[in-house]
Amino acid sequence: MESSLLAVLGTLAGTVFGFGLNEASYLVRVRREERHLLGRVLNELLEIRNQTKMMPTLMESLKSRIPAAGHFTFFTTPDWIHVVKLPPACAASSGAIQKSDDCVL
Repeated sequence: MESSLLAVLGTLAGTVFGFGLNEASYLVRVRREERHLLGRVLNELLEIRNQTKMMPTLMESLKSRIPAAGHFTFFTTPDWIHVVKLPPACAASSGAIQKSDDCVL
């Protein structure tokens, strides 16, 4: 009787352990897919940022090579893009913003 009880408990423990491993692998797989999607979104956003930052440089290059290009405003930076410049009191030091009494963000 003791051996049959041990066999049942071993089978039950193995089943529970297998179920736990299966669920853990599912969670890892879901997180990997989420990170992949997030990476694709960030890649697209960085591509848009790089293209919008490149437009003024491209227009200056075209204006210097083609005099008539200065009359066209096809490739201007959109109005909704703003560059925020921090006051000197808020100057960045080694990547972190220093907060002081003069720094109002």
